Amino acid sequence: MYIDVRRKPLRSIVTIVAVALGVFAVICSMSIVKGIVGGLTEYIEVTGGYGLVRVFDSALVRKMQPHGRYNRPLGGVELAVMEHIGGTGEVLIAPEIGFQREALSSGNRQVDTYVVGASESYMEANNYAVAAGRGISIIDNRKQLRVIVLSPEAASSLFPKGGAIGSQVTFGGFVFQVVGLLKTYKFYGGPVQSSGDFKNRLSLIPLATAQELFFRGQATLTGVHMRVDPPSASEDVRRWVDTMLPVFRGGHHDVTVDTRENEIRAWRKLKFATEQVLGTLSALILAVGGLGIANALMASVNERIHEIGIRRATGATGIAIGLQFLIEGTALSLLGGAVGCVAAWTCIPVLRNHLPPEFPGSLTFQPTAAVLGLIASVVVGCLASAFSAARAARMSPVAALRH
Repeated sequence: MYIDVRRKPLRSIVTIVAVALGVFAVICSMSIVKGIVGGLTEYIEVTGGYGLVRVFDSALVRKMQPHGRYNRPLGGVELAVMEHIGGTGEVLIAPEIGFQREALSSGNRQVDTYVVGASESYMEANNYAVAAGRGISIIDNRKQLRVIVLSPEAASSLFPKGGAIGSQVTFGGFVFQVVGLLKTYKFYGGPVQSSGDFKNRLSLIPLATAQELFFRGQATLTGVHMRVDPPSASEDVRRWVDTMLPVFRGGHHDVTVDTRENEIRAWRKLKFATEQVLGTLSALILAVGGLGIANALMASVNERIHEIGIRRATGATGIAIGLQFLIEGTALSLLGGAVGCVAAWTCIPVLRNHLPPEFPGSLTFQPTAAVLGLIASVVVGCLASAFSAARAARMSPVAALRH
């Protein structure tokens, strides 16, 4: 690069650092956005997928009915209606009874946890998996067996030394036998952490057992989860259920039906805002680096006018002179880009270990971002060098030699 770095090392180093910071910001920005998208995707998939439609009894709506009167809770009629959804793809129905945070005990140990009376399809619909033992089966519901699948939180609290499967726990005054342990799931920070951790605190008992023990055998439900395949049909299912259920509930709209659309929309807003802020910051830093290159090359042309005249007098063409300065600026920018890539590769693992708990994703080095950062540095170098290269190429040999 015609050793302009050797002639003015401080100026060149400052320029390289400016470009390196810009490329570093580009790589970190893309890694952060990628981490947010990855966190959202993992959360959605782990908690039931994009095709999950949830129907639940709205206690708040019921309380708002005139004179405190409200229609009956969800039950067999509503479930039968939902089981006859047609023309919307494959729908997996998973009714539930959700209890408020209740005490589970074993011996002298006790833990407050969430318990759900679940159908045999509940785990599949919500992407639950067992770490040991088994889940809720159709036999458990048919025979109304008093069995329980413990959450990771309950298992570690009640049986810190292990041996939970086959043991007995007490819930609501009734004794249940532990037949399985649910898998522990890793969730990132922010809204994902608060919503996702619920999955690690949920224990399951058979739906029919819950109805028999706590609702006098009535087919009471607090909600129904429906997993729709393909997921694109979930909005059609939501509209169908929202339209049909009030017909069987005396015209009352006291049931809430929702999809993952609100969650996805909120995440898209977060992603867009992050892209705008970090993208603008990266562009500004790269622009500063480009101005540094332009300034360095303009100064270099002024300092080397006599040298340019000698080269022109010995046969060098204007294009060759201009190309020399263009290559110098581009190489300077590319060197800065390489330094930025190395800095990002080194620093991102450190930053990942110091992310705030609220950050809704992970942070990993993105090779694609590094390639784009290098391309951006080359483009900035070419644009910043163009004016100085054109000026040097048009310079008169006679005027340059007289300088």
